[in-house]
Amino acid sequence: MKDILKDILNCTIVVPDLTDRNPNVFYELGVRHSLRNKTIILAQNRSDIPFDLQSYANHKYRWKTKKDLDSFKKRMKSLVNYIEAHPDRPDNPVGDFLGTKEGIEDTIGSISTFIDRFQNQMNIYKKESDMLKSDIEELKNVVSTIPAPKKDLQLRHRFEGVWYSEETDNTLVIKVVNNKIRGCYNYGHNKLIGHYRNTAIVGGILRYEFEWIDKSYAGKGFEKLSKDGKKMSGGWWFSYMNLKYDIAEKHYESVTTPEDLIITKSEFKRRRRKTPKWAEVYFKNIQKSPSYYD
Repeated sequence: MKDILKDILNCTIVVPDLTDRNPNVFYELGVRHSLRNKTIILAQNRSDIPFDLQSYANHKYRWKTKKDLDSFKKRMKSLVNYIEAHPDRPDNPVGDFLGTKEGIEDTIGSISTFIDRFQNQMNIYKKESDMLKSDIEELKNVVSTIPAPKKDLQLRHRFEGVWYSEETDNTLVIKVVNNKIRGCYNYGHNKLIGHYRNTAIVGGILRYEFEWIDKSYAGKGFEKLSKDGKKMSGGWWFSYMNLKYDIAEKHYESVTTPEDLIITKSEFKRRRRKTPKWAEVYFKNIQKSPSYYD
């Protein structure tokens, strides 16, 4: 075990294969994330990659045909080149939190000070937030009463409905509430997991912020309707990536292969079915109070 840990620490790039979720591989991946950056995650099924790691360097690979192998080699080369070009960029949640470069030696002594400063800053933000909260709520109520232009409102209603993603087993329900597009999804569960808020339609594209109900994940994304209105496609990313909508949308349009995307691709098909009960409860609650889940 000591030799394995030594290799995990000293290897320039570590490539764990999470296919079938081997506990030993997960443990070794956690050790690597705690010590260094430069890790590329592999899996034959995206579901084997934990949700909170899917935005980092990873590849869902196939190997049974020459085409699959060529695609695999191309993607690996692209990821290795990216890592070599950005050696100090964190590629895991631990690195994001600690701000590590090649290890955590230089940060251990300052973690306590960092936490104190962070807590003080958060206290300041909380006071300011409490002062502004009532004003924001009042503005929301005012804005919600302003009627939207007829053409814009018609476009909003085109996004309404029940949508399903086969790849993630995610049911998404979109509805216009108080002239605003709101959405909620279950992400493979038979209950409410997260929702869309702060939505806007720009150039026919639905832009949104998403957040899980338990506040564990948050980020942004966009969706574009097909001409027949039966499909939606786009992408999403976590908040810490600090990616602007226009940059993400241009990147999405310019990339020819999914392996080169820096955001997570999303594809939905419209379903002809009734609104699930968990979604009905969600829309009922925000109809009463737009900030119910904030």
